[in-house]
Amino acid sequence: MNPMKNPYLFIIYFVMMWFAVLLILSYWSGWSELAQNYPYQGQPILKKKHFQWLNMRGVSYKGCITIGGNEQGLYISVMYLFSFGAPSLFIPWQDISIVKKKYWWFPVLELSSVKAPSIKIRIFQSLESFLQDVKIGTH
Repeated sequence: MNPMKNPYLFIIYFVMMWFAVLLILSYWSGWSELAQNYPYQGQPILKKKHFQWLNMRGVSYKGCITIGGNEQGLYISVMYLFSFGAPSLFIPWQDISIVKKKYWWFPVLELSSVKAPSIKIRIFQSLESFLQDVKIGTH
């Protein structure tokens, strides 16, 4: 049976492909490795910024990232629709190093972690003061 001629099969096919692509992107980007090392376990998140951009290993999460945290660490999550295979992260500040760089022509902050140093998390430099506020607990 051709899934393109049967609307029910097409929906099932589409949903299965959606989940497969999200799972592949999670592994390719390194998100799954970060999630193994830095799972979010319900810590209270004091400040959040929604609809942010993030890039890891060439995979761009455009406008579907929430970044936040508290004095203990950085919280990163993907919008629910895109979160399959990419559970929320919580990385302690002491495990994070931050370097200012250019990614293509954009000024970014490149974050790397102690437990997964090969995975570089790139976010826009415009979030630098927000991260400082989160880290020191400014409300």
